[in-house]
Amino acid sequence: MRVAKCLLWCVGLLLMASSVRAVDCSTCDCVHLPCPPNCKSCCGISRGRIEFVNDSTLKLDNGDTFVMGKSVSAKNENQEKEIGANVTVYFKKLGDAKVAEKVATQSKADTAPK
Repeated sequence: MRVAKCLLWCVGLLLMASSVRAVDCSTCDCVHLPCPPNCKSCCGISRGRIEFVNDSTLKLDNGDTFVMGKSVSAKNENQEKEIGANVTVYFKKLGDAKVAEKVATQSKADTAPK
């Protein structure tokens, strides 16, 4: 009887753990904060200076590299994203890739030490 209860408990725990990991990040809105609680593991924000940018890739000086999402391109809000610009990247994790959903240029006031 004890073995059966333990086995049932372990199976239940495994089922709960697999359902927690099964978040569909593709449906998460990672741009409009705060992101929903079920999407916290899918969304992120990174700030840094652009080291490299083209229509498909963005690399920051903090080591983060992003794939440009469908809604983002090297030109966003009629402003060129240039090497050396300070930006905030709102991204979604899809597999091993970080997909940039929004790239916002930081003003000098945002980056000044306080």
